[in-house]
Amino acid sequence: MSAGSDNTINEIAQVFAQACEETIGKSTNSKIVTAPTIQKVPTVFLKPDIGCFVQFNGDYSGLFIMNFSASVALELYRKSLLFMGMPEDELAGEHTSDEVVDCIGELINQVIGNARRIIKNRYGLMASNPQPKAISISSVITMPLPPR
Repeated sequence: MSAGSDNTINEIAQVFAQACEETIGKSTNSKIVTAPTIQKVPTVFLKPDIGCFVQFNGDYSGLFIMNFSASVALELYRKSLLFMGMPEDELAGEHTSDEVVDCIGELINQVIGNARRIIKNRYGLMASNPQPKAISISSVITMPLPPR
């Protein structure tokens, strides 16, 4: 693999980080900061407590995965719904509730949409995706990546 393709992958990874910061920050009325470190990983994991994934295809393709601990998923869910005006006494209390899982799935849908918009505006490339899947899981699900 050439150094140029590594740079392109890093740039796209940074777009996804930017999309996470912007989308989650706006949804929760919070300042979100992602780590500047980008790592190559030989294996992808869906980890407890909530794993989200969505595949995208078009001029570019890939698989976007985010994992959330129970406490982070609940915090994002609560901040998002409270910011929208939902009364606190109507919020779910467990990360395994459908409301929390659905909220995290919608958040990931917004992140991937924002990332695709940034890539379209910056690079002129198009991609599409189905509805992201968010699942409450109790053990790690491992997905090896094909060799590049």
